[in-house]
Amino acid sequence: MNAFTEWEPEARTATFSFYLTAHFCTSRTADALSAAHLADAITIAGPKGPDAANVLRNSGVTAPILFDGTGYKDEVSLAADDWVDEQQRAGALHPLLPGAFLP
Repeated sequence: MNAFTEWEPEARTATFSFYLTAHFCTSRTADALSAAHLADAITIAGPKGPDAANVLRNSGVTAPILFDGTGYKDEVSLAADDWVDEQQRAGALHPLLPGAFLP
């Protein structure tokens, strides 16, 4: 089975997510909640993303959440296994690594 068979891209519709920083999610929670309701998902940038997701979940967010562990930084400082575990504990839609999608 190849990725296209598994993902069934022809059955998918266009979606988008708002790209928010972890700081934005925790300091402007009401705005982050609005973003979560308007988009199909939200992507939280930075290594504190899973913590920010927990704040949003406790505030009622049910939208899918993705994480970008590096955010706007050029260097990767996260151990891949630990980062995937953190994302899964925070209820990530799919665990992501910089430049890679893990089905």
